[in-house]
Amino acid sequence: MKPFINNQFILIGCSLFFIFLNSCEVDKSTKIIDEDHRIIPVTEASESWLPIQTTNGYLSAVLGPYADADVLSLAGGGFRMYVGSLGVRNIVSFYSADGLVWSTEEGIRISNAAFPDALHLSDGRVRIYFQGAGVIESAISSDGGLIFEKESGVRINNGWYDSLDIDQVGDGSTVGLDNGSFRMYYRGADEDSAYFNNMKTVILSATSQDGLNWTPEPGVRVAPEDWVEPHAPNNTRFVTSPEAVMTSSGNVKLYFWGVGMCHGVCLGVSADGLNFNIVEQVYANADSPSGNNIGDPSILPLENEPWLMFYGNGSGVDYGIWIAKRQ
Repeated sequence: MKPFINNQFILIGCSLFFIFLNSCEVDKSTKIIDEDHRIIPVTEASESWLPIQTTNGYLSAVLGPYADADVLSLAGGGFRMYVGSLGVRNIVSFYSADGLVWSTEEGIRISNAAFPDALHLSDGRVRIYFQGAGVIESAISSDGGLIFEKESGVRINNGWYDSLDIDQVGDGSTVGLDNGSFRMYYRGADEDSAYFNNMKTVILSATSQDGLNWTPEPGVRVAPEDWVEPHAPNNTRFVTSPEAVMTSSGNVKLYFWGVGMCHGVCLGVSADGLNFNIVEQVYANADSPSGNNIGDPSILPLENEPWLMFYGNGSGVDYGIWIAKRQ
């Protein structure tokens, strides 16, 4: 389960979100929710995910006080996972040769930071966007992603977004566009007593030509009102944790997580990166190893093998980052 962390409080969410926008003609009332909160769609989901089982039970990547995983493929082979260390607000990392078995890398990658969003730059460096004090900042690495130096300035600030007075931004997911620019999807939070934990959260987007100077795009990509369970009141609704994947056809797959909507990992698909019209529940909370809430999906889109998902789940000794596989 993914905590929503800033410098003042921790917000624990519990489920994920469905979005229906104007071109999707499905009647919301026809969605069926069973007793385990599995969404039974009008049509079958285009993909589904399940936890990986071994002879010793379900497969976890990292157990302990960690959340908000982001996995990066390394140029020389293998993978690096950046995670938030809960309670102390540091970003640390783990290494894996195969994406399944992970070992600790000593040291702190970035201090006083949460919600890592890592990407390779064309010059071989690695940049991580992260949430600082309610804004999105960045750090740069020239050694492949181990030693980072914080870059000056703020990448994406809080403030007015159309009619929303956004108090905090964070939890980004960045993709490269065909023209060499970047788009980041990220969570914005606006204090509103009518919503869950007195915060209305939405998923927004911004673009940048150089990765440093960002321009927010008009409108909201995902809002808590877009699709909800029948009769779910506003104070149970919450959306966050976007994870964007560019497909070979040029579509954007946006996985995300919410409260008071669907219960699990859900998927929206967009042809233009702005309007997400196809919505599916692809991994239900009830199917997770613990049956607890699935949070903060990070997708590793492997070329010749099933994709992997790294997500926060569990409680007590089972808390940590777990692994699911696309079926």
